[in-house]
Amino acid sequence: MHQALRPILAAGIAALAVGAAAQQDRALIERSIERAHSNTNNSRPAVKPGQPTPWNDSLPVLFKGVITGRMASAPYTNGKSYFLLLVKLKNGGTAMVELGPTDYVEAQGLDFRMGQPIWIAGCKSWTDKNDSVILAERVNYEGFRPSFRRKDGTPFWEKAK
Repeated sequence: MHQALRPILAAGIAALAVGAAAQQDRALIERSIERAHSNTNNSRPAVKPGQPTPWNDSLPVLFKGVITGRMASAPYTNGKSYFLLLVKLKNGGTAMVELGPTDYVEAQGLDFRMGQPIWIAGCKSWTDKNDSVILAERVNYEGFRPSFRRKDGTPFWEKAK
């Protein structure tokens, strides 16, 4: 092989490897979303009216979407309102994502803007009104990667167990 072609060939092989890894990541994400949306398991965590949504580690999710809305929930019995994002998914659906108490999220200094892409890692759970919600463990937004919950779902705004 001609010496001048070796760097080009090596770069091409590296690009293929990166592309294959990206395809694997995409497949993992799509399976994660599909599993969360198609789960017919009725082992949902018990949700008491007016209480924060419980962590459900049996349904982990990881997905990318576009922010289409943001709002605060009505205050729970603990007096806290929670910061919610509406995220449009590639499949056309919209996920409601709960980040945490509004004051805690705002203290992170992130300006969640409509139309901006965002990555969400967390779990699927249900509210006391039986609506599905994604509880964010961490997000990736404009290069920032704040975490909101530990791996076991314990919120960072509460003391560790």
